Amino acid sequence: MRNQRSHLSLQDRYDNLQIYCQEMREHVQDLEYELSQVHNELRYLHGFISYKKLYDEYLFFEKNAHEEYDDGLPFPRLTL
Repeated sequence: MRNQRSHLSLQDRYDNLQIYCQEMREHVQDLEYELSQVHNELRYLHGFISYKKLYDEYLFFEKNAHEEYDDGLPFPRLTL
């Protein structure tokens, strides 16, 4: 039994590959943008913790927080 894809020409395969590569490039660019946004937000949060001198409170929360699930929310949240 022959492969069903064999009816595609080499040029068609190449064109399809270019389309897939372009889609992946766009997806990676979206992820890079989201990562830069998260990085920027994290930088501001760190600055806020430093400005307010909240290091001790942050460390306490980091060590003792747990995820709490609420039926009204679609995701868990961290709480003490």
